Amino acid sequence: MHPGLSLGPRSIERPADAGYTLVGTLDGRAPHRVDGAGLVEVAPRGLSVDWHVRADDRWHHPAREPTVRQRRLGAGAVLETAVRIPSGDAVQRVYSVNGSDGDLTIVEIENQSPVPVAVALTVRPYDCAGHVRPVSLDISDERIAADGTPTVLLPRRPNEHQVSVERDVIDDLEAGRSLDGTDVGSGDAASAAVVFPVPHSTSLRFVIPVEDGPDRVGPLPDADAVARGWTSVIEAGGRFLFPDPGVTEQANAARARLLSEVADLPGRVADLDAGAGRILEALALSGAVGEIMGSLGVIAGSFPTEISGAARPTPDTMADASRASAGRRGSSTIPPLPRHSWSRWRSSRSSPRGDATRWRRTSRCSACVDS
Repeated sequence: MHPGLSLGPRSIERPADAGYTLVGTLDGRAPHRVDGAGLVEVAPRGLSVDWHVRADDRWHHPAREPTVRQRRLGAGAVLETAVRIPSGDAVQRVYSVNGSDGDLTIVEIENQSPVPVAVALTVRPYDCAGHVRPVSLDISDERIAADGTPTVLLPRRPNEHQVSVERDVIDDLEAGRSLDGTDVGSGDAASAAVVFPVPHSTSLRFVIPVEDGPDRVGPLPDADAVARGWTSVIEAGGRFLFPDPGVTEQANAARARLLSEVADLPGRVADLDAGAGRILEALALSGAVGEIMGSLGVIAGSFPTEISGAARPTPDTMADASRASAGRRGSSTIPPLPRHSWSRWRSSRSSPRGDATRWRRTSRCSACVDS
């Protein structure tokens, strides 16, 4: 981190919580990384947009706060981050939608406490990992621009704003000083902040456009509507219910990631070899989750999730798996099921909704019976 910056991303402030989730649309070119505190890395420019809440006790910076919680809304790429403040929560939601001039990423901040708060949105000169780069910043009534490109579209004229070069703008917020209204600045660690009041039970929406995107946007859907849309898209390909609801949630989240993070997935699926389905079927029957993910990487060209210990399938192992699927599932090339896993599954229509496929265990392995 640059010595002139007093606040970094969560990966710097709380290294144990390092990591990010990708948020984008089905056919988006470059999804944005969102870290565990709701900081949005603006792809592919190496900058980020962070949020801060002034409650009646102090400024709360989610990057530092131990009370931050984060979850997906539904299975899709809609992320909700909450931070505890006196008498309630401040909640941020990040999601992407298709606009007429390209994808738009929405940052929505809601005050769920019974008292008014102030919200500061800042543009930071680093990415999720804390890599800093020089930047030129410019604030107007409608937007914050970085290097001459609109980076954040504002809902209205901010009550206070400032571009800082010599010191971090966070220092002025922490000191309780009013922001001085500086509009323009550039440097190795330049940062910008805009401040808005947020009454209780209300919210603000900021928009991150694609590079060379629009300066203004029309009405936008809310997070719940986008979450429902993701669910509809995912369930259109089949609805799966597992005995453990957590497994169902993770499976649907993985399907959403595959849809949103692999470029031109529909085209790649259309070009699949006829034997690809049998390869994945054989791997699924073997319980080889790591090899399934590796096979998806082979099919998609690249897959963003790496599983510890997962071996990337070679043409020989994939050919063995294909032969096993065609009738030799007892082949020694297929590893045995792990201890305490299901030994046989079948589809049933026992779920409340007739269009759902519920998977249930029909027998147990000897280790499970003995236990």
